[in-house]
Amino acid sequence: MHHCVTVNGSSLLFCEVIPRSTYGWCPGERYCSDSQGFTAQRDLVDARPRSYNGRRTPSRYRALLRMRKAKRRTVESSNRATDSPDTLFSKIDAQKTAVKRSLSSAATIVWLRGRGDLRIHDNPLLLQAQRLNEPLFIMFTWSSADADKNYGFGEAQRVFLFSAVDALNRALNMRFQQVIHYVRLSDDAGLEEYLQLFHFLEASLSARTLLMARRYEPPLLQLDMELECTLTKQRKWKVYTHNMHLLHEPWTVAYDGDATSSAGHFGTLLPFWQAWQRNADLPPEPAAAPSTLPPAAALERCEPRTPACCEKPPPLAGDAFVDRTTRCAPFQFVTSLVETGLHPVRPGTKRWDTVLLGSWAVDEERVRAFLRDFLEHRLPLYEKNKSRADLEVVSRLSPYLALGMLSAREVFHATRAASRRLAASERSKTFERRLIWRDLAYWTLYMFPEAVTTPIRSHYASQEWNEDPRLLAAWQRGSTGYPIIDAGMRQLWQTGWMPQNIRMAAASFLVEYLNIHWIHGLQWFHRTLIDLDIAINAMMWQNAGRTGLDMWNFVIHPETSARSSDPTGAYVRKWLPELAQLPNAYIHAPWKAPESVLSSAGVQLGATYPQRIIADLGAARKQSQAAVLEMRSRSMPQFFNADGYDRIRVPVLKAVSLPHERFQQTATADNTVWRHVFTRREFREAPFATHLPHETEACDRQEAQLLPKDSTRAMRGNGDAQAAA
Repeated sequence: MHHCVTVNGSSLLFCEVIPRSTYGWCPGERYCSDSQGFTAQRDLVDARPRSYNGRRTPSRYRALLRMRKAKRRTVESSNRATDSPDTLFSKIDAQKTAVKRSLSSAATIVWLRGRGDLRIHDNPLLLQAQRLNEPLFIMFTWSSADADKNYGFGEAQRVFLFSAVDALNRALNMRFQQVIHYVRLSDDAGLEEYLQLFHFLEASLSARTLLMARRYEPPLLQLDMELECTLTKQRKWKVYTHNMHLLHEPWTVAYDGDATSSAGHFGTLLPFWQAWQRNADLPPEPAAAPSTLPPAAALERCEPRTPACCEKPPPLAGDAFVDRTTRCAPFQFVTSLVETGLHPVRPGTKRWDTVLLGSWAVDEERVRAFLRDFLEHRLPLYEKNKSRADLEVVSRLSPYLALGMLSAREVFHATRAASRRLAASERSKTFERRLIWRDLAYWTLYMFPEAVTTPIRSHYASQEWNEDPRLLAAWQRGSTGYPIIDAGMRQLWQTGWMPQNIRMAAASFLVEYLNIHWIHGLQWFHRTLIDLDIAINAMMWQNAGRTGLDMWNFVIHPETSARSSDPTGAYVRKWLPELAQLPNAYIHAPWKAPESVLSSAGVQLGATYPQRIIADLGAARKQSQAAVLEMRSRSMPQFFNADGYDRIRVPVLKAVSLPHERFQQTATADNTVWRHVFTRREFREAPFATHLPHETEACDRQEAQLLPKDSTRAMRGNGDAQAAA
């Protein structure tokens, strides 16, 4: 940046030549173009310092005030015959240097994305910012890409996310006098748009330090790695990333899926958990909230260069920053997330979010109080009653873990501490393993990046499914005629959540009885879950759809299972009030009730409550089973072993220390190995593809060559904690 000083009569003007790559400056300046860039002229006497958030920034403008006084004295001395022009300009140069030094204090950027980072307690980003002790700029970015149907936030979760970010903003302001700056990015925001945003922050705040939480969804992880590489190597930034979402990241568990393991089949919980214990230490204890934070770095409000600068694309609400090349900045700062135009509830439409938000707290202290209450009162009952939908036994903490409003490390260690205080009969091994299950889901997505859209068992992609849209719509609306399914789907629509066993019942009904593709269930849950977790949602639906690593070894009957999960009928009565007067004997099977019972309960099947969309569950189950067997009969023989278990190709990755190195390895026939995965008996004992023994032996030899035991043992022993599956 070039500087000059001009003398205009008795008024001195301080000028800066700003390169084309810089995005605007601040109020009080006027721009004029020249062949090299934009010349910003500021009258140091008349300038009125303003900050983006409306507060003055003493560290920046105290020097300006001192310079005003010094300049007045300089002007007075310039009128004296004793002062020469050389003396005058030497004083001005000294003043210019002082201002430049005062405005060059580097800032630290904390970048929030809603992926495990929306909290104050156990937040390594804030703790590192406290240690760095530089002016702090906290921002939350948003674009339509963050609402992507595969890897973005669903509609229900977006409503919850926006409220959670606003709540965190209020908490930071109250405790530390910090604010979250909301940044609306262009709809097609990618690496280049993010680089322009950080270039602007570098120019405006002298920022060169970025703190952010790591994301694990494959395209987001890839984007973050490219951004980090570019900032550190080309722009000389210091970028620090932290694990804020998982107990252990996929590449630290180093689960190699040893085919000879007696713990269980490849990709199931037990062998993964053993590798989790063997290859990774216990997660670190959660850290306390920071006691203080550095002062906020002020971003000054800027104005577009011309009124028509954002005609294409259309202007958005807020303050646009001018891109010197495209004339329109790919980002803008807005005062609230509603101004992004991406809130799921459109103006003029029904406010369906009111009931949803009324079911959940967004204040971090209340959320942590929920955890303490669960551990004290419900954890002793969890193991025995975890499948009871009619009892308030489960934790209901999943929405807060999904967004990072609650630390997984805090839940893990608090649960272990609470369990030690309980009698042996009251301890729950299941609840603690739920967190290990989360890590398994992210390991699965890490190893199979296309699991959100493509079957892991690739030969299952040719299965034929029922494409009747009426059946799918009835399932989505909770109008199947099976009360336990309908109650769960209506609770999901109203609150964005339902118990784990009811989710599994709904998924099993869609796949096993309706024979509708599991991807439709995944997409509907993606849209409606307030606790949406991309990896967990994909793993559950892959397993329910029989295409995942751990095919479900059961089928949940919508009537008989309901009698065990809701024996009192309280759950169905709460979410299906039209059936509330039915006696327990018929609450889960109203079609079996006599007409007199239905009449006295005010139930008219087909009017007040729908008829069953399928009446013969046995026949529907046989059709679904036949579709799987038919697909297996025409699949290539290499997809099965001699015992009828499905085989899949698993990438064999080198042990690496950094996650981005995993993406530099390409899965080819030379670095993949065949592994058999759990397959239900009803499938593996039925005839399948013509199986040639020598082809199976060839697959076994390939597996032994690609992954010898000595090499896996060596990878476990080295210092690089990386999954080598």
